[in-house]
Amino acid sequence: MPSEYKGIKLTTVAEGILGHCARLISGSKSLYRDKYPDHVVFFNANIFTKEDGKIWYGDIDLSIDEPKLKRLAYELTKEVFLLDEMSGRFESETKIGSQVEKDAIWSSARGPLNWFKKYIEEKKYKRTKGKWLRNAV
Repeated sequence: MPSEYKGIKLTTVAEGILGHCARLISGSKSLYRDKYPDHVVFFNANIFTKEDGKIWYGDIDLSIDEPKLKRLAYELTKEVFLLDEMSGRFESETKIGSQVEKDAIWSSARGPLNWFKKYIEEKKYKRTKGKWLRNAV
């Protein structure tokens, strides 16, 4: 367990739902994208809460994992936020409060945020049969 986590219990709950921290959904990002070209995938993603900061990291396929993220929020009784790799790593791991929301891609309570929401408005992503998918380019 990485030492930067103050909420070890939260990370344990997250791992029980999402899998172990540093989860890889594929040994190759390009092969995964080739296999699932319409999926909305965030490699090296980060899961935060406003109150606790970073609680988990690893690969997230939002097209598959969104129900798991919502379950995590339910289990923690907290809104959880999905941040991309650069927004949630390195010197950004300790952010809390409004900074988490500002940098988030997706929230368990509100769905798409920030640039992800903009891309949906630009029709680069869509929701089909309850799943987020990329539109063909």
